[in-house]
Amino acid sequence: ATTLEGDLGIPGELGGNTSLLWANLSSKQVGYYVGCWCWSGGNSSCATTADFSLRLGQFLVRGPLALQEPRMPVAAGEAFSLALLGLGLSDFDRLVLSNLTDAECGSSGSSVQAAELRGALEATAGQGDGSTRRWPGLRLMERGSYRICYCPGNENGISCASDADFDVQIGSLEISGPVVGPHRCVLGASCTLTLYGVALYDATSRVLLRKGLSGCEAGSAPLGEPLVMNGLTNPQGSQVREAQVYSKLRFRPFRPRSGRMVQLSELLLRSNGTVLDLHEASVTSLPGGRSPATEPPDNALDGEPSTKYLDFFGVGFEVALQTPVSVDGVSYITANDAPRRDPVAFMLE
Repeated sequence: ATTLEGDLGIPGELGGNTSLLWANLSSKQVGYYVGCWCWSGGNSSCATTADFSLRLGQFLVRGPLALQEPRMPVAAGEAFSLALLGLGLSDFDRLVLSNLTDAECGSSGSSVQAAELRGALEATAGQGDGSTRRWPGLRLMERGSYRICYCPGNENGISCASDADFDVQIGSLEISGPVVGPHRCVLGASCTLTLYGVALYDATSRVLLRKGLSGCEAGSAPLGEPLVMNGLTNPQGSQVREAQVYSKLRFRPFRPRSGRMVQLSELLLRSNGTVLDLHEASVTSLPGGRSPATEPPDNALDGEPSTKYLDFFGVGFEVALQTPVSVDGVSYITANDAPRRDPVAFMLE
């Protein structure tokens, strides 16, 4: 009963009615249900569950039970699939993705624009049968946090044509990637290209520069030739530093664009290209730091990109490791709340 919305009471007098209708009922829980009847015209007051002794029949509330999400994290531009598991799923069921901050599924304008999404998600049905629907070959071209919103479409009623039809959130996605923006160099002068917002130390990460106002995706036009420039190895990977062994370290952010406040999602330490698991390390704020209870320094090393660390005064934190570790790479993932809180530089000591 706690999952049912609507009124199952019978207002007024019954009179000589031979049929009863309960309209505008909805359930937020998928599954099979049995309807039980209590006749109030006898000696029963219909006050206890034992009074509802007549079985009317079985009802199916169809819809999703679980979402089989892709492996995490997913990088911007990387192909992934979504699989929906449920009861009575239909060819008319649809999914959309929403990345509006604080906007619930079903809000006006909440679904992502076609420029951000590649693959047939909203326009066509998924593959599978009544218990599984699958949408393969999807790609998101912008980093961020996305809600996965569901619409139970059907051929006679809901058409899944508006944002309001997708009012059920069934999951979420975290898409990593660099902050996209313009970069400017001066002719004849030394130039540095810096990307923020993604762990680029991984040896598989690369940057390719092309000539002209070029696209990057295969098949996009125009697709300029790779750029030839003194000092540039194209494609450019991440730099490798000599490894150091740490048992305790301090993370000190510098020059946040906000002036003082610093926020990030994860601090990533690497050894031989592998991210170290530091969720059991002891993390404390440095003197003068202050964080809200929901965004403490521990969140920066918990291995969960969905949690965030915030310091109102931007002083950083100290990490005490259970055992010494060898570190040859360090990077961080921004929190995607406010770019002005991203640290422009940091020191590890």
